[in-house]
Amino acid sequence: MTASLTIERPPFGKLTWDDDLGWWECAGVPVPLFGGEVLPISFSTGDDADGNPAPVTEEMFAAAEAMLQIAPSALTVITPHAWANYRAFRDAVGEEDVVAIDPSTDIWTLVQPSSIMVEWYEGEGAYVSFECNCDWEIEHGLMLVLKDGIRWVKVSNYNGHVTDGHAYAKPLLDAWIADPSAQLPIRSVADIMATPGGPERGRS
Repeated sequence: MTASLTIERPPFGKLTWDDDLGWWECAGVPVPLFGGEVLPISFSTGDDADGNPAPVTEEMFAAAEAMLQIAPSALTVITPHAWANYRAFRDAVGEEDVVAIDPSTDIWTLVQPSSIMVEWYEGEGAYVSFECNCDWEIEHGLMLVLKDGIRWVKVSNYNGHVTDGHAYAKPLLDAWIADPSAQLPIRSVADIMATPGGPERGRS
């Protein structure tokens, strides 16, 4: 960390620039979505044209602030996706190698969020990603993504990509996002691979 490069922004407090990673990071804020657990938040901006740390945009701050207004009940929308992730992993590696989860279990009690990343993509908006550990997949964990801090657009093993379209270089996988009333579909690997591909969109 370069301690001399800091900014203040409520409710995040002091943000410090990490020159190696190219982002601004705050030590942690309480996140209501996960019962008030304190999580570090990073704002990935990279450098500007002059090689200096690029500022955090108002859109990125707004997305993070919107996320902080979401109640734990918002996880209900993606509970089927978390179960689908568990079942897909269990089927891939075999039941004997995966912790057994009773269907009556609140699956979110088996998920441990560790950090939050906010990114901006030109023409798309801001994405707020949660990197989580989970009891059934200790190697790759779980990634949860909110577009603009309010709409779920991805639930998967952690791979660093904000949508399935970005992850697989298949924009058609993200076509549903254009419909404001549409919800994140549950897709198998076969569904994803059967979708025609195309050029991946890059972050601005």
